[in-house]
Amino acid sequence: MRKKLIAALLLVVMIVPLFSFTAFAKAPKNVKVVTSLGDSASSGFGLPDYNRHGKQILYGERIKDSYPDLVTRALGAKTLHPYGISGIRTYDLRFMLDNNFKADYILKDVMGYMSDYVITEKHLKELRPKYQQAVKESDVILLDIGFDDIWIPTIACVYDIAEDGRFNKTEPRKTIQTKVKEMGAVRTIIDNAVHYLIGFAGNPHKWVHYWLQWDITCLKWATDYWKNYDAIVKQIYKLNPDVTLISVGCYNPTTNWSILPGDRSLEHALQPYYDIVNAQKQKWEAFYDNYYYVELRNIPMINNTATIPLLENLTLDDKGFNPHPTLKGHRMIANAILERIGAK
Repeated sequence: MRKKLIAALLLVVMIVPLFSFTAFAKAPKNVKVVTSLGDSASSGFGLPDYNRHGKQILYGERIKDSYPDLVTRALGAKTLHPYGISGIRTYDLRFMLDNNFKADYILKDVMGYMSDYVITEKHLKELRPKYQQAVKESDVILLDIGFDDIWIPTIACVYDIAEDGRFNKTEPRKTIQTKVKEMGAVRTIIDNAVHYLIGFAGNPHKWVHYWLQWDITCLKWATDYWKNYDAIVKQIYKLNPDVTLISVGCYNPTTNWSILPGDRSLEHALQPYYDIVNAQKQKWEAFYDNYYYVELRNIPMINNTATIPLLENLTLDDKGFNPHPTLKGHRMIANAILERIGAK
């Protein structure tokens, strides 16, 4: 009987906080400054106001009707720091928020090639004061990061090895975006794949190095997000203990992707990754009263048809790989955020 009573009490202790997180959320008052930190979804990638700039990686622009814009307006804030950058990982965001954190090989070299030289060690170092000051002065921070942690290291490893397969290394290295403009997406994919194979087959003395590189890539899948996300949250609260931090969940971009008609096998295969990522985000509600996790479900995407999810195939419209929210999707995300913090 005593054991049953203890078990019942423990169950109550576990359940009550779950209700308290949602039922007693209080909207932040007198919000003057909102900062958006994250990757492409938070930058408004693919929205009409984003597309008019004609760039895949757009930094520091407030995009009309993106969810950071909608939330800022709904909260009556005067200032929005739109600091989402398409393609950044938790590693890169942590690098900007922590002056003692060092760049990895992806940020030092391959990321520039992949980002039209927007995301480089030099540029992100220059952005550190701006990002850190924005965190310090913010009343609300929207944190949307983690989608690229599994994707970027993989293609970075392929591109790095492919560089060893190129014969003319005296010419300046063209970025992915430049090559796609010149050759088209399909030819660029084939070009990188062929030179990857040449790089591997033509450099047997580097095979140990290549396999170690793939080992590092797999290790980055398994560890980077968990280490860096925790460090980002702690650093934000170190810079600004009173800020309301809203963590936006990651939705599965492969909804309805199948191998056989209707089996949704690819979606189901990737779902555990996003479940674990979101569990990591949600856990911090137990540590900070001013931290909120927002779960996202059934967000409409610009293009969610099964395609090759490579950087060469990424487009601002619905013709290629574009798993970013539509205008309706951004409104849904904004509404979910406002409801979660009791502001709607």
